[in-house]
Amino acid sequence: MQPKGLVITFVSEVLFDAGKAKLRNDSLSKLDKVAAVLNTTVSDLNIGIEGHTDNQPIVKSGWKSNWELSTARALSVLHYLSEKGVN
Repeated sequence: MQPKGLVITFVSEVLFDAGKAKLRNDSLSKLDKVAAVLNTTVSDLNIGIEGHTDNQPIVKSGWKSNWELSTARALSVLHYLSEKGVN
């Protein structure tokens, strides 16, 4: 628990390959469990999704900066959870 509420944190390597915003196939079962909780136990609460990267400058991935990569990662999770019925 943090002042802003319950926080679930995944190390980026669990969900994404380095420099990528596409969810890893083996991460989907973990997000399915999160979606199940969000759809039942806490379905009446607001949620937020944050994307993060390391502080290493972008070199080869094609992203303009880590800001763009972080945003794309958050959107990947948002879209996946939305597909699983999370409002």
